[in-house]
Amino acid sequence: WYSGRRVYNYTDFGGGVDRKHGEMPQHGALREFAEELLSQDEEKAAVTANKLCDAISSTLVGGRPFIHKRTYATFIVPAEAVV
Repeated sequence: WYSGRRVYNYTDFGGGVDRKHGEMPQHGALREFAEELLSQDEEKAAVTANKLCDAISSTLVGGRPFIHKRTYATFIVPAEAVV
């Protein structure tokens, strides 16, 4: 979903990245993953996101996120790294 703003602050899971509290895009994407696909509340999802960030960092396809217009990051990892 694109609102016409010049800054993307949303993950592919449809949620925002909490930049005011220093949340990094990868953590935000994985927190949204845990909230939406694992049905975790925000607090538990943040803990899960921390664990997932550690587990998948070395498995990013291409070794880094794909960046669109310097404001939107897409993190592609093998499913095995997440489960």
